[in-house]
Amino acid sequence: MKKIFTLLAIVICTVSYAQDKIYVHTATVENTTNDITYINHPDLNGNPNAGIVYSHVWNPNEESGVYNDNFTTLFYSTIENKWTIATEDFSDIVIGSHYNVYIAANESSVITHIASPANIGQYGDYTTVIDDPLLNGDNPTLCSNL
Repeated sequence: MKKIFTLLAIVICTVSYAQDKIYVHTATVENTTNDITYINHPDLNGNPNAGIVYSHVWNPNEESGVYNDNFTTLFYSTIENKWTIATEDFSDIVIGSHYNVYIAANESSVITHIASPANIGQYGDYTTVIDDPLLNGDNPTLCSNL
């Protein structure tokens, strides 16, 4: 009976801890230096291979809703051992701006796509090709498993 409870506890813990996570990161004076805001999360700190996706979120109906109109990028700081959101033109991050951060339980389920001169569309506002082994060949069965 003790073995069954131990096995059940292991299964429950594995299922509850191995899940995708989403949270909101807010740029504050404490976590921001000039053009960089440091994301402090136990699943990301010290984890440069994390599967992470972010997007700026703005709610104009909130009193604290602050819009960041700068282009931003995501990178891992090997100095701080944390993921960061930074402005691409090195202008200051807007204090009070919010970002949705998605942390995949399985890093391989996140695809990184980088815009480059070779894949930017005619007007520069989209990319024409997403080159990734999981998507190449347009296999809908494979894509539905992502």
